[in-house]
Amino acid sequence: MLETTNPALFERADAHIKICNDQLKTSTPERVADAAVYGAAHFKAWSLMIRSPDQQAMTANRDAAIADAVEQYKRMFEQNYDQYVKTFDDVRE
Repeated sequence: MLETTNPALFERADAHIKICNDQLKTSTPERVADAAVYGAAHFKAWSLMIRSPDQQAMTANRDAAIADAVEQYKRMFEQNYDQYVKTFDDVRE
């Protein structure tokens, strides 16, 4: 579950964003974003694996885990997208 009231969440996210910004020196925003999403998906799957008691439990939880991850990403993306729409002119200047 996403802890949006935990300041450490945003500190960790900012550290990842800094890495992405650094990668913009040698790549495009689209490629950096793709790599960030892939890395997040990989790490999320790993974090669920290490919390699973066994392979059978992980297999049984697959659809629920995917639905939760997709919904979580959708909420976060919508919040950030809407924020950029609201601040479009200020950010683009």
